[in-house]
Amino acid sequence: MKLSVRVVTTREDVAVVSVEGELDLDNVALLDAVLLPLPGQGVRHVVVAADRLRFCDVCGLRVLASVHAIMAATGGSLVVAEPAPALRRLIALMRGPEPDGPAPVAPVPVIRVYATVDQAVRGVTGLPRPSLTVSESS
Repeated sequence: MKLSVRVVTTREDVAVVSVEGELDLDNVALLDAVLLPLPGQGVRHVVVAADRLRFCDVCGLRVLASVHAIMAATGGSLVVAEPAPALRRLIALMRGPEPDGPAPVAPVPVIRVYATVDQAVRGVTGLPRPSLTVSESS
């Protein structure tokens, strides 16, 4: 299964990461390799543009949650924009039990979901989306 990851830096402390294809155990290391160095490069907020992500298994979700926890520990965040319904549901399951559902296995910081990348960038910065620069990985 093919996965493509494209990093679009919007500001010094915000990166938009576009993920395309299918994210699973076989290729989750690529996303991990792109996301994990970002805090060390001064990025405080990561917006994952998931509009072209056709599939994400629990391994992919685990990477998103891990990076979000790392970012949150230093006052930052990882958010997801334009997720497919299945990814939206996986993220919702992380938030904890429904009022009459089972308790989560371990508490996980909530990953916020936005309808668009622009809304996500504004949500994490409070500013309009600035001009972008692009770098790609696959």
